[in-house]
Amino acid sequence: DAEVSFMRAAWEAPRTREPWAELSQLVHDQQRWAESLAYARRGLEIKNREAVYTVEPEVWGHKLHNLAALSCWFMGMYDEARRHGQNAFDLSPLDGQLALNLEYYKGKVPCSDSPATANSP
Repeated sequence: DAEVSFMRAAWEAPRTREPWAELSQLVHDQQRWAESLAYARRGLEIKNREAVYTVEPEVWGHKLHNLAALSCWFMGMYDEARRHGQNAFDLSPLDGQLALNLEYYKGKVPCSDSPATANSP
């Protein structure tokens, strides 16, 4: 099962962002918001980018902040959603979906809608 594999990868390489990003994405896709946020936060704690071939550039971009923002939004943690949404947007300012999500987080789009939950934040 994918979750077990990603957990094993996180256990074997806890100081790399990749397994935490994979776990966060996996449970996000299952709408397990608290777990997605926890894994995204864990990945964001890692500041040193390893110089190995397994480093995925996307985990050093907006992905983890976007996953954290979306999870926070769906759990009603709007201030933290705005912070992570801003960080995600700052890392990828040309990404239109991140810009739109940030408008939701800032309350500039009616709350009857919700930010997009793309499979690849």
